Amino acid sequence: MKAGDLLKDNGDGDLGLVISTKPTRMVVLGKDTGCTAMVKWHSRPEPTMLDCSVLDSGWVEIISEA
Repeated sequence: MKAGDLLKDNGDGDLGLVISTKPTRMVVLGKDTGCTAMVKWHSRPEPTMLDCSVLDSGWVEIISEA
């Protein structure tokens, strides 16, 4: 995942644009996520932080790469 990628939330179909990414050492559900991303979702007024492990879980998918 990188800045400029277009994402789709597979739960509600919302689209989001990756604004920035950075490596992290955040652990979620016992797994090192490796990175976080700031995403501007269409349905939300402010960008939100997303941990990159959601790609592996299938909750979110990249539908267009920058």
